[in-house]
Amino acid sequence: MKEWRPTTFISEQMAMLDGLPLTQTKVNQPQMDDQALEQFDAMVDDALENNDLLYVDFWRNGYIAHVSGHVHYYDTQRNQLRIVDVKRKVRYINVKDIIHISTD
Repeated sequence: MKEWRPTTFISEQMAMLDGLPLTQTKVNQPQMDDQALEQFDAMVDDALENNDLLYVDFWRNGYIAHVSGHVHYYDTQRNQLRIVDVKRKVRYINVKDIIHISTD
């Protein structure tokens, strides 16, 4: 009697199917217009002054990431926002990658 063994192509198909949802959820990097940048600057200034909690959605490597925390520093030379999240970790976010920002 022969022992049953899975064929090699099944493992290759499973590996391909595992990666499929990840490639389908990738998005292109969005661009903020001038009006959105002005609103962004005003919100960051207010949050920095009042130590408000910010909710930021940003693009990273094809996916949308979210972070909430307090503004630690806004580096205008590097165009980078530094946020201390709720776990006390400093997150560095490029301004060009920010999609949405809110205080509530």
